[in-house]
Amino acid sequence: MKIRHYKIEDRQGLGKLDSLDWEKHFKKYLEDIECPFVDSSKLNQLEWLLQYAIKLEYSDNGESSSVLICFEIIYSYFTFLCDYCVQ
Repeated sequence: MKIRHYKIEDRQGLGKLDSLDWEKHFKKYLEDIECPFVDSSKLNQLEWLLQYAIKLEYSDNGESSSVLICFEIIYSYFTFLCDYCVQ
């Protein structure tokens, strides 16, 4: 999963899904990127994040952004969703 909003050194809390503080880091990340679903269901949050990631990818690469990149983003979020919703 891309976490482009933060510098690399500031992403560590989000990378540790098994951490007791992970939910706190995730909520702060959602707030920082202005997700409208901070206090909503996990599914709403992840659907919004998926749309946000694809939007950013297209804004970076325009029409040259390949379908493969979008599938990679979707697969990444699907894997994350599986891990996140099991918690």
